Amino acid sequence: MPQIDQLIRHLKDRSLLLGKGRRKKACLELSKIGTAEVVPHLISALVDEEADVKKQAYLGLSLLTDGEAIDTICSLYLENRDKKVWEIITRKNFSPQNKAEKIKFYISTGQTARCIPPDEEEIPHLIELLCSSDTLLANEAKRALSTITSDMLKDLIFSNYFKKPIPILSDLLIKQGWLPTNEAKRAIFFLLTER
Repeated sequence: MPQIDQLIRHLKDRSLLLGKGRRKKACLELSKIGTAEVVPHLISALVDEEADVKKQAYLGLSLLTDGEAIDTICSLYLENRDKKVWEIITRKNFSPQNKAEKIKFYISTGQTARCIPPDEEEIPHLIELLCSSDTLLANEAKRALSTITSDMLKDLIFSNYFKKPIPILSDLLIKQGWLPTNEAKRAIFFLLTER
């Protein structure tokens, strides 16, 4: 998009006479566009030497409403862990739209409590995270799943287990002392776990 390209060039303008004004105006215009494409450029403007430019970039990021733009700011935060970006995310309560990405985001940012107790939609994603090579994700997914008290949600976990028996999930189920409510499924569970 030519307009965005021109605004990005203006963000890089360091000329003494017009640079500050162009960068500030570029932040304002990029904020109005508000798409995922402009988010990295607004984030880079947060470290501008001019306070007015930083303020405009901060405001622009704070006003994001586009779902993909919010997904982008969240994923870029996970890559860079910028304090100003985190401040915006927490102030505006931004989180990814996709349920699986949202759970990973919450766990990766120390917000596992937002997944406790997990709801019906979160359970398959948490089960998937149990197998993650990232031990933080795997451990926090296990912690979130272990808080379930509802028999209906436990049955959902067992349904997922029977579709794809995962050793780490069977270990969690055994450790929690959970058994399927259905007798036939209970027998199958005992066979699968060799109990």
